[in-house]
Amino acid sequence: MIDNISYELTKDPKLIQKYYEIVKICYWEELGINIISNESEYEKYNTQSHFLIIKTTDTVIGGTRLVVNNGHLESRLPLEESDFLLRNLIKEYPLYRESYGELCRLAILPSFRNAGVFPKLLYHLVTLSKSFSCNYLFSIAPVSQAILYKQTGKKIGVNIQIRTGINVPEKKVYKSIKERILLLSCDLRNCSPSNIF
Repeated sequence: MIDNISYELTKDPKLIQKYYEIVKICYWEELGINIISNESEYEKYNTQSHFLIIKTTDTVIGGTRLVVNNGHLESRLPLEESDFLLRNLIKEYPLYRESYGELCRLAILPSFRNAGVFPKLLYHLVTLSKSFSCNYLFSIAPVSQAILYKQTGKKIGVNIQIRTGINVPEKKVYKSIKERILLLSCDLRNCSPSNIF
């Protein structure tokens, strides 16, 4: 366990750039996804994004991006498409009138993954989401990562559902991933994550 790790909400362009460099490396080396070729598609969401950066002293070692839809019908999350709108797919959540968000571009340098960084990041992300009145959280991930998210959520008292009955549309960017891409969801309304650290 490394003691000097901090989790910081930031708008600092230099920290965000360092985080994006880690994203590009991790996604290319581990998933074969060339984020650089799809950067413009994802940069358009930066205005509705909140960046949670992980640092050791002054070095960025990872982070994630929370994109929030404040209930605007014309807004979409990065995972949504015109024929794949979460408000139409998940009827038990009142997404037409409540805020919801997407956890995306999560990346942690490999040398820090066994240092308890991911559970703490998830804890901070859920707490952050709730502070923005974001009642529901979604993500997409390959099967193995989806299972890790669910297990980690359980450790901190957050119920993450894997939505196997909803097919995530195929995107060119995910072509190199051999596993099925799954949708994950979390109802944050009655969620009280435990700070077990």
